[in-house]
Formats: sequence, C-alpha cells, structure tokens
Amino acid sequence: MKLNALHNRTLIFLHIPKAGGSTMNTVLDWQYGQKHTYTISVHAGIPKFQALPESERAKIKCLKGQFAFGIHKWIPNSWTYTTVIRDPIKRVISNYFYENTRRRKLGLPEADYTLEEYILTKSPMQVHQQLRLIIGGDEDIKTILHHKPLPDDAVEIALSRLQEHFCVAGLLEEYELSIMLMAHVLGWSRVWFYPRLNTATKRASLEDFPLKTQRLLKKLTEPEREFYEQARQRFYEQVQSVEADLVTAAKRLKRNSRLYTKFYEAVRPFRKTVLWRKIRQGIRR
Repeated sequence: MKLNALHNRTLIFLHIPKAGGSTMNTVLDWQYGQKHTYTISVHAGIPKFQALPESERAKIKCLKGQFAFGIHKWIPNSWTYTTVIRDPIKRVISNYFYENTRRRKLGLPEADYTLEEYILTKSPMQVHQQLRLIIGGDEDIKTILHHKPLPDDAVEIALSRLQEHFCVAGLLEEYELSIMLMAHVLGWSRVWFYPRLNTATKRASLEDFPLKTQRLLKKLTEPEREFYEQARQRFYEQVQSVEADLVTAAKRLKRNSRLYTKFYEAVRPFRKTVLWRKIRQGIRR
C-alpha cells in the first residue's frame, strides 16, 4: 500500500479502552478538524452513526471511538484503520481499577470486588477485549464482546486484520513514537504537542496481587499476550522501515507535550468558557 494512497482515505480509529484513546482523540481532532470528524463515544452511539444518510457519512474524514472492526461497512469512501494497543495484563489491571473507582464514586453496588472476581464473573471479556475488537465481525458490539466465542485461531485472524487493514497499530508504551509513525504514514503536518488525558496517577502492577490471581490472569490472557508480542514486533519493524528520524521527533513531542499538559491543567477554569471553545474551534478548522 503506497503511503500517498492513504492520505485521502477515511481514517478509522478503533479506541481500545485504557490504551491512550482519550488522548488520541485530541490528536485526531487537531489533524482532521471538528467538521470532518465523527466520534462514537459509547457503544450505544453506533446505531445513530449507521442511520446517518450516506451523503453525511461520506463527508467524514476521521471516524473514531468505541466500536469493533467492521464499522467500515458504513463508510462509503475508501478507508484504513489505526489503533493503539497495550500490554494485556497492564490493560486489564488498569481497567479493573478504573471500573472499581467509577462505581465507588457513583455509589453503585459491588464496587469493591477483587481482580479475580472481575476477570471471572464481572467482566470476563476483558482478558480478550483487544482481540475481540480487532477481529470484530458483522454482529452487534455486545455480541462481539460478550457472547461470540473466541475462535481457536483468534491470534492469526487479529494479526491478519492488522496486516491487511491497519496502516498503524501503535503501542501505548511507545505513545509518542506511535503518533509520529501515524503522522508519517498519514501525512499529518500539525504534530507539535498534545494534552495527556484520562491517565492514572497511581499504577498497580501484577505483583501487587495474590500469587493465585497472578497465575490466573497470565493464563487467561495467553492468547492476547501472544497477539500483543507479534503486533509489537510488527510495530518496531514498521518504524525501522521509515527513513525519517521518528525517534528524535518522538522525544521532542514528548518533551513539548509535558510542557503543554502543565499549561492545559493550569488553565482548567478557563477551559469552561465560551472563549476557550471558540479558540479550540478556530485552531481545529
């Protein structure tokens, strides 16, 4: 696939939970402008997008959000996918703490379940969520995530999806490098900085849990860990194939983004004003 051929395609960003998607949304808004992006922020928003007239869907330059592979069937133009994936064990643990904290803040019942309870009964699809979203299918998102059996060749199918339909599958552990690779492949020009959003201040590791839970999580995530390691290798091979010095550019982006995030947090009260919204809209046009 020639790089120039990708510039005019509709970009589909598949947002994997707890893998840097909220921050990537701001990067994509900056690149494509508010008028040309469409965000599906929750699964319930998929039917609304599908019901749009074809003429409206044809205007979308960047579709992003919470859906699975297969959403391209509602894009009348040529398209390509991108995503950011994460170490499966770290992603499950991060999502576990996120869900527990969210339920506690909302006063919902069963807010203090263990990680073992979470992956066995509360949300068992978490251990294969990245695989399920990338494999996708024709079924509705609830079926894909919760009811559709994971095929025996899930790893092979997911890797085939990446190879054939994803221009870049970035890594959360190499976030800035992932952004710069996307910029190179997709012809982005405004990649100067970004605000880091929805990031945890305190991170737990696998070793913080009982040995029994550690073993269980490792066993249940085996297919996804196999997929992740091969996808990770593909990412680094793609970076090495690029003549541009992406590593230096990624370091500069990381440094600039740290400074901008401090500024972004400092002006938090101002961000609620009409003037701030107008400034953002003007920049994103």
